Amino acid sequence: MSIFVVILLIFASVIISAGVIFGEYVYTNKRNPFFTLIPVGAVWVLDLVLLLIMLIAGAKLAAWLTTFYIFQIPVVLGVVSLIIFRKKRREGAIAEQQREARIRTARKMEEEKHRRLLETLRGFYCAESKMKAEGQREIVILSSSGKSISEISAISGADEKEIQLILKAFERYNTRISSEVGTSDLILTPEQEEAILTNVINSLPYDHSIASPLWTKQAVRTLAADLTDSSVSLRIISAYLKHWGLTVPQRQTIKYRSSIPVVRTWLSGEFENIRKRASEENGEIMWIYTVPLDAVNSISAFMPNNPVMICAVSNDGSIGFKVYDLSNKRAFDDFIDSLSEAFKCKIFAVVNENYNEYCKVVGKEKLKFLSDKVELFPSA
Repeated sequence: MSIFVVILLIFASVIISAGVIFGEYVYTNKRNPFFTLIPVGAVWVLDLVLLLIMLIAGAKLAAWLTTFYIFQIPVVLGVVSLIIFRKKRREGAIAEQQREARIRTARKMEEEKHRRLLETLRGFYCAESKMKAEGQREIVILSSSGKSISEISAISGADEKEIQLILKAFERYNTRISSEVGTSDLILTPEQEEAILTNVINSLPYDHSIASPLWTKQAVRTLAADLTDSSVSLRIISAYLKHWGLTVPQRQTIKYRSSIPVVRTWLSGEFENIRKRASEENGEIMWIYTVPLDAVNSISAFMPNNPVMICAVSNDGSIGFKVYDLSNKRAFDDFIDSLSEAFKCKIFAVVNENYNEYCKVVGKEKLKFLSDKVELFPSA
């Protein structure tokens, strides 16, 4: 066996070993590149010892080559298996960390909800009940934890009718004091807040398997529950929509402007005709508003250049909306399509801004085509 062949084989061993080390380095996210030096180095030393023995014994080149490459196979297979094992183990560790983080966040949110419940209960008392205030509060706490009326009765010893009386009284009390939302309702972490807002801004409910063509409070609540892995009340969602600017400012509403003579005349004249038609055709009156979203740029890093919210608000205050870029000239057209899809009944839509411009965008033919689903009217 010539010296040249021996050097060539040693070089081949080095190349194979280096390739195995580099593969482990790349496929394990470039961490610990020397992890495979020990097994690779051990097999390489064994190769050199084998080479020396075969040279002394006078083995032929073919026998040496066969033995040499057979010894390379287990090291390659072993390191590949090691790579797969380490990668799966790391992915499992990351998934476990994410699960623990969601559990911690859900626990914190539950603790915050319980704290706010206790604060609310401080001023609650059902005068119709014979129980003391402490007992009434305990019944409300048991109910909020998911206990049924029969279970609460078994735990507290109270009559089921009295429990129902207390819970209904608390529901009325809570509705009354919850009519206004404030900063105390903002309990999400900044990361959760940005994740929810970014998805609301840049996607549709359908993208998250939510059966709604428009974002509503319930749709946002479902999204928040999926992203935070915990339940978020509609009251908290209302607080965040207000915080993000995804509501109609009071100064834009008809109710706020109803003291203006022109608006008052319109309400008693043209709007009264719209209301009668909606009643006769079993339709729904919706108020269409366009709201600029300059304030949310500081909250979400993934915003359109000129964000604007187009929303439809019903008489009972429920809202459906989408966020668009002002450069999208077909935004209102798209919103009307979504609005016609969102309701089974006919929509009598009162457009509060840019009525003539929006009608041009949609077009006469399409307005005529959609007339059995959506009909547009100018506001005062």
